[in-house]
Amino acid sequence: MQSFVSKVAYRGIETLDVSVQVHMSNGLPAMAIVGLADKAVAESKERVRAALSSLGLALPAKRIAVNLSPADLLKEGAHFDLPIAMGLLLAMGPPGAGKSMLAARLPSLLPPLTAKEALEATMIHSVAGALPESGLIQRRPFRDPHHSASMASLVGGGQKAWPGEVSLAHRGVLFLDELAEFSRPALDSLRQPLETGDIVIARANHHVRYPARFQLVAAMNPCRCGYLSDPARACSRAPRCAQDYMSRISGPILDRFDILLDVAELRPSELLSDQLSESTADVRMRILSSRKFAAARQADQPE
Repeated sequence: MQSFVSKVAYRGIETLDVSVQVHMSNGLPAMAIVGLADKAVAESKERVRAALSSLGLALPAKRIAVNLSPADLLKEGAHFDLPIAMGLLLAMGPPGAGKSMLAARLPSLLPPLTAKEALEATMIHSVAGALPESGLIQRRPFRDPHHSASMASLVGGGQKAWPGEVSLAHRGVLFLDELAEFSRPALDSLRQPLETGDIVIARANHHVRYPARFQLVAAMNPCRCGYLSDPARACSRAPRCAQDYMSRISGPILDRFDILLDVAELRPSELLSDQLSESTADVRMRILSSRKFAAARQADQPE
C-alpha cells in the first residue's frame, strides 16, 4: 500500500516541489523517513504518531517507509508533518466506496407499508419476539445480518421453527454486506425463497411456512484485499485472488441479482465537492410514481 502527497521545500525565497511517498509493507513494525531529512523532519514521525493517536487512530503493525523526493534536496522544518500525516492516512487503505451506507439509506426511498403489509410484517415479528415498543411495524423492515450468520438464522429454524432473516425482512430489504464472506450453504439456502416468496421450515415436530417476499441487496469488494482496481495497492496474488474470491458465490445466486453495479472508489475532490446532488425526497417521489404505475399495470396479476 502506498500513497503520494505533493509538498514544497524552501530554498531562500524559492519553492521547490517535493513528493512525500509513503509505502507500507509486511515486516517488523517500524517507521523510517528517508530523503535527506534534517532532525526536525526525522522527529515528525513521533509528532504524527501522537496526532493520529489523539484522533483515535493507530499506525498499522507494518513496515512504513516515508520517502521525501528528490533525495538530494535538504528538507527542513516541521511543515512536513501534515503531508506525512496525510500520506499515512491515505495509505491506511480502507477500500470502501460507500456501498453499505447507500444500502442502509434504501428504506427511506421505499413507500410506506400498506395496512395489509404492516399486519403481515407485525405477525412475523411477533412470532419471533421482535416487536417494537409501538406494537406495530410501521416502516419497511431492513435486515442486515453479519456474514457469520448460519443457514438457520437466515431462513429460519431451531427447536420451535422460528422465522429467519428472510421472513423478518418480508416486505422490506435484506442486505448482505461482504457477500462473499457468507458461507456458501447459507447463501444457496436463499434460492428458494427468492423464487417463491415464502420459506418452508420442516422439522420433526414442525412444518411451518413463513412469507419471505423481500428485496435482496448485497455488497462486496472485488477481492479479499479490496484493491484489485489499484495496481499500486493490489496484493501480489491479483488478479487470481479476485477469481478465487468471486468463486465463493455460486452461479445460481448471482443469477438472482437483476442489477450488478461496479462502484468506483471516490476521489477526494468528489468528496469535498460542493455540487448539489439530487435530494432523497426527489428520488423517493420518482420511485413512488414508478411503483404506482407498476401496481396499476399488475393489478390483475396474482402476487
